[in-house]
Amino acid sequence: MKENPYREDRENLRELLKQYENLKNGHSYSFLDEEAFEKIIDYYQEKEDTGSAMEAAQFAIEQYPYSAMLLIKKADILLALRRYGDALDVLEQAALLDSGDINLYILKTDAYLALDQQGKAVVLLEEALQLFEGQERIELLFELADVYDDYEEFDKVFDCLKMILWKMTLIMKKRFIKYVSGQISQDGMRKVFAFINRSSMNSLITNWHGLILLQLTRD
Repeated sequence: MKENPYREDRENLRELLKQYENLKNGHSYSFLDEEAFEKIIDYYQEKEDTGSAMEAAQFAIEQYPYSAMLLIKKADILLALRRYGDALDVLEQAALLDSGDINLYILKTDAYLALDQQGKAVVLLEEALQLFEGQERIELLFELADVYDDYEEFDKVFDCLKMILWKMTLIMKKRFIKYVSGQISQDGMRKVFAFINRSSMNSLITNWHGLILLQLTRD
């Protein structure tokens, strides 16, 4: 009989937390890699324990000072604490180590919007769109549409949504051709559908309907 995967995950997490406490207490025989620290930070964030999450992030960065991923996690916590300037400083450090992480641009956008710096958010996202392709580019287009939506620039929101639909159609067409020719598996196609569901399709449809209604009222 297969063991319950949920129970196994909980036991693995419990062991990681135990090793983390051992490390904090100076027990050198314990070891945690970057991924393990990420899981620990996520655990505290999910519990909304930002103090413990920040402590874990700081400790993890001491172990892995050149980890862009851990710096990005720290910036995420700083945003939750409304320390937007500090978050941007940390994200700049992370960008020097790995400028190819999409979360850099998403978190920077969140910080700029919190500081009411919409112009910087738009410039950042438009530059980032030149760096990414495929599914990541679609995520950035959603971010850009949200920025325009917040500031009621509805014509630009409409342009973003049209581009998102076009990009999604291209991705589905390419993946379907590969699936039919046996280049990707059924599981690969499932991942594409999962991405589309995750990519705020309800938000896309809602915004699209809202913009159409707005246009009708203008006419």
